[in-house]
Amino acid sequence: MKKTTIIFDLDGTLLNTVKDLKNAANYAFFKNNQKLVKTKQIKYILGSGAAKTIKILLKENINNDIYESCLYLFKDYYSKHYFDHVKPYHGITHLLNKLKNDGYKLAVATNKSQQVATNLVQNIFGNVFDCIQGHEEGMKPKPEKDTFEKIFDKLQIKPKECLYIGDTEIDELTSSISNVECILVTYGFRTKSQLKDTNVLKVNNVRELYKIIKNWD
Repeated sequence: MKKTTIIFDLDGTLLNTVKDLKNAANYAFFKNNQKLVKTKQIKYILGSGAAKTIKILLKENINNDIYESCLYLFKDYYSKHYFDHVKPYHGITHLLNKLKNDGYKLAVATNKSQQVATNLVQNIFGNVFDCIQGHEEGMKPKPEKDTFEKIFDKLQIKPKECLYIGDTEIDELTSSISNVECILVTYGFRTKSQLKDTNVLKVNNVRELYKIIKNWD
């Protein structure tokens, strides 16, 4: 069916945030005498929230004190530096404005904190979004359905009215759990080959994405 609402993931879909996230992780790891990470390494595992990202990067040879310290320092550094290198992907701003003018409701669903998500989205895209839903205390991060349920409630919409645009296998799982149809983009944190095992439509660029959204049945 035709959709009334387009929900976007933030990192890797709307915004390229990888350099600031990598810098935050490496600051935390340096302070804890852990091996620093490269862009490719962190880019491939982003999507499940800060806690899981740090745990995966540290692997299994660390104790809980190091993990807790790294997670705290990562969050603290990022909270002060998330505007350092961030930028929207090519064509995204134009896409959002076209969709808004076409009459769609627009929403963001992200595991970033509510404050950081709101600051990023409003400063970069203005007031084009009808709902920006980040992580709040008591919520389970994506892929759990808490984030989507908040959006459904705030916009008074049903899952079948929505189309979700993401860039990782976590986004596919999130959409499945929340009963929302999904498209994955291949210009973000995952390549087409890395998404080969996902079972949803994949698009390579923003122009192609707009055409597919407009013709979605």
